[in-house]
Amino acid sequence: MTTRFQLLPEWAEQAAVLMAWPHACTDWQPWLHAIDEDYAALAIAIAGEVPPLILCQDP
Repeated sequence: MTTRFQLLPEWAEQAAVLMAWPHACTDWQPWLHAIDEDYAALAIAIAGEVPPLILCQDP
């Protein structure tokens, strides 16, 4: 049997990194006031290597 998919190692080249932005309906809810700045810094750091794809809740 052959498969078309494989799990890549963490050091494999990536086209992008998928991030889900925290919102009030997530486990992050108690810390939302403090986490936005940290999440933005994380996205900026990732963007230095590959594009971050950011999922966010529809307002």
